[in-house]
Formats: sequence, C-alpha cells, structure tokens
Amino acid sequence: MFSHLSLECVLLLLLLLLTRSLEVAYTVELGQNAQLPCTYQPDSSGALVPVCWGKGACPMFNCPNVLLRTDERDVTYTTSGRYQLQRDFHKGDVSLTITHVTLGDSGTYCCRVQFPGLMNDGKFNVELVITPSKVTPAPTAQREGTAALPRMLTTRGRGSES
Repeated sequence: MFSHLSLECVLLLLLLLLTRSLEVAYTVELGQNAQLPCTYQPDSSGALVPVCWGKGACPMFNCPNVLLRTDERDVTYTTSGRYQLQRDFHKGDVSLTITHVTLGDSGTYCCRVQFPGLMNDGKFNVELVITPSKVTPAPTAQREGTAALPRMLTTRGRGSES
C-alpha cells in the first residue's frame, strides 16, 4: 500500500499522528481565577516527572514561552505569582491556576508532561477565552418622598417623646 511512498514520508506521517496533542477550551470571566486542567498518572512507584506550562500551542519539543516548570519534586520556575499549581501536584494533578485573569491571558496554553524516553511526552493544549465580567450595578438609594415615622409628643415630662 505504501510502496510508492518513501520510508521518510511514512515515518514523518506517523510522527505527526503520534505527536498530536489534545485541545480543550475553557471560558472564564475577567478578573476571576482560571483552572487549566492537566493530569497524569504517576508510575506505580509514585515517581513524578517534569512538567512545563507555556503560552502557545505545544511544539514537537520543549514548552513555548514557559510560564511555569516543575522537576520531580517542586515548582522550579514561574514567571509570575499569578501562575500556580494549587491542586495535588504530587499525585499528578498539574492543573495550572491563573489568578485574576486579564484579557491578555486569552489564548492557547501548553501543558507538557515530560515522560522518560524519546517522543513520550504528553502534550495538552488548552484554549482560554476571557469574557467581560457580568457586573450588576449596585442599587442606588432613591429619595422620592422618604417616609418619616410620626413622632408623638407627650406631657410626661419636659422634652420627652414617645
């Protein structure tokens, strides 16, 4: 079937198919916190693997515009305190939290789980869409005919009211 294609073309096609990444979209209101999901199952020994989050789609190698990076134990790099791993990182939940999102946070994010071995990385693209916040105006006090409670003066004593 593939006799007319060169081995290089077949390998390239297989490589492209095998390295395709998942893409999911999430919508968050302006000013809220965004949770971009990314999880993996640590091996039976509980060994963790390096993970990186970047802005932009996952390329074949590395992370684009790295925002946060972990080693096998800790977060080793972050560009801002707004990028955090708030979930159970030590159990494979490396979902990225972006606090107080801005319109500039819209776009594609890459979570790359760096499993050992050549071409074994898990790649997950997440699209973040920021919508304007739904601000409800605070009710305003209206003074159209404010009703005052009637005061009754009595003769019980000087200046007394009831």
